[in-house]
Amino acid sequence: VTCFAARTIFLNTMAFGESAQGVTPDHLRYSVCSPAVEPSFVEAARKQFAAESLYLDDRPGAPMRFRVEPNLTQIINREMREVDADDVRALLNTRVKELFSGGKSDFSLVAFPAGPYEVPDDVGDGRPCLVVLHYDAFALSDTPSELPQELVRMATRKGVKEELRTLQNNLVFVVADKRLRADMKLSVRRRIALEAIVNSAKINELADYQQRKVREEYEKSRSTSAIAALQCHRHLFYPSSAPVGAGEARLGHTMIEFQNASDSPGNGQQHIKRALREQKKLLASTDEPDAPSYVRDQTPPKTKGQITTLELRNEFRRAPNLSILLDDDPLIRCIQLGIAHEVFIYREGDLVWGKGDPTPAVQISANAFVHTLANARELKLWPRPPKEEPKAPEPGTGGHGGDTPGGWSPGGGGTAPKPSAPPKPPTTLSAEGPLRQALVELFDKARGQKVEYLKSVTMRFYEAKGAWSAHQAVATYRDSETTCRLSAGIEGDGIESFEVQFSGTMNKANSVKSFLEPQMRSATNATFEADYTLTFAAPFATLKEKTDEFIAAMTKYGGAEAYVEAEADRAGGQG
Repeated sequence: VTCFAARTIFLNTMAFGESAQGVTPDHLRYSVCSPAVEPSFVEAARKQFAAESLYLDDRPGAPMRFRVEPNLTQIINREMREVDADDVRALLNTRVKELFSGGKSDFSLVAFPAGPYEVPDDVGDGRPCLVVLHYDAFALSDTPSELPQELVRMATRKGVKEELRTLQNNLVFVVADKRLRADMKLSVRRRIALEAIVNSAKINELADYQQRKVREEYEKSRSTSAIAALQCHRHLFYPSSAPVGAGEARLGHTMIEFQNASDSPGNGQQHIKRALREQKKLLASTDEPDAPSYVRDQTPPKTKGQITTLELRNEFRRAPNLSILLDDDPLIRCIQLGIAHEVFIYREGDLVWGKGDPTPAVQISANAFVHTLANARELKLWPRPPKEEPKAPEPGTGGHGGDTPGGWSPGGGGTAPKPSAPPKPPTTLSAEGPLRQALVELFDKARGQKVEYLKSVTMRFYEAKGAWSAHQAVATYRDSETTCRLSAGIEGDGIESFEVQFSGTMNKANSVKSFLEPQMRSATNATFEADYTLTFAAPFATLKEKTDEFIAAMTKYGGAEAYVEAEADRAGGQG
């Protein structure tokens, strides 16, 4: 069929007059097809002949006809055959290095290492290593079921003596795809051929339309070859808790999808970061940190109880179960979150931060420490000793001159009168209303009834949202021992009845609150009651300055309708 098509094109080329020369693809199909030859066969033969013919007219819009000068496609193909393989390799090596490094990148590039001794095992400038293996020395054709031995050596060994690698969570590997390697080399070879035509006298031998097309293709070839190189390097191996195979190296595998590939330097690293984020392996300053409890359980604090922040940062470079950090921000926020959730205590010199304290500016250094809560208690770092309140004056000490109580004088003769006892202050006081208003009213009552000291204050809420606001405030108040009582009944979708009763310390109440809060939000019907009883370590003076500080502390996160009750401390001093 191809011969029939070629003869038909040749005969139409012999027509007299340039406008009559040649044949259109539609007319060619009509001329060649027959009951034995389908039009689809003719079209396939036409395309094959057009791709391989040296003298077929290749001008835009021209009919199919032969010319005296060769066509551009064959000129480029002939130039490609003359390109030396070493030139292709040299340019391709340079392009791959540019694509995976470039400027101020997030990874430190290690290009084409010959063995473990060329892959560093130190912190260096703080960036994790991106190891790009050479496409000719090492390539894969499919998703591996076992890790190649050469990759295992580089991931687990270091130096000439191949000692055990320490920072096994500080490097990732990029490997070429064997099936796309030929296309990558072909695109680079074509770029070199186009450059040879453009930069030589050969360009002047071409027709004007051919010169324009060669220059246009040469400009496009830079992007085309770069995209081909990126798409070929699509196998990504990274430290993982779910490794491929059962060997010594703990490496996971994923395929990089280059959706927006470009020839800009460093573009390859953007796609690697995206692939690692999809695997929940990479954290930058804008990402949510790992859970503090998970970090604690995967690092030495689980057994030792404490660690410097610098050593904890290096643990993220060692342990494949942890994320790879591009900077220190995720670790700093993890520590701050651990403090808020009572997982960590942070210590810097003599200063200690725990739950309820202002958020510390965490330093990554050998002089800053992270302690588990149990270790901090063992070292008596946390909780802090309560502040000492001034002792209340002893009751009944004082008088007027030398007289005994009641104004009786021993020298006056007669019987000493019994002193009149002052009225006893009430044992309990109460008020209700919005929390701030109720507390103001409560303390006004105390001062009005000559109650100078309080033993405890109880706040009762009947609405969950207001209770959770007070919960935060109570949890950060340090001058009392607080007990919490929670009672909740929930009905909802698929829940006929669900009841929770809790009474205990605030430490335990936090977990119950975390459980109840989303349940209360999703419930269709709910009942709720919460009591917070603050028993003061030292008698609480009802002086206005003291009570104003207390009210501000209890309402700093908001307030709601509440019933408040106080128990007078008759032993602490009564008026």
